[in-house]
Amino acid sequence: MRTLIIILIILIVIGGFVIIKTMNLNLENEEHKKTLASELLGWFGKLGSNLKSHIGLAISQDWTPDLNTTVNETE
Repeated sequence: MRTLIIILIILIVIGGFVIIKTMNLNLENEEHKKTLASELLGWFGKLGSNLKSHIGLAISQDWTPDLNTTVNETE
């Protein structure tokens, strides 16, 4: 659990730096702080949506083995 929290903190920090650099934000400006918060929340929303769709696709797969295949066994 501790590792998961550390990973989330690292993602937040890296995401924040990327947003600040790409949008050329100045964090001394109050409006830019709001923009950063909004962008981070939108980024995490998209991340959650993508995870949901990928997990849904993985769950819908047929993971049972094919019992009709033969295995070559050499003795």
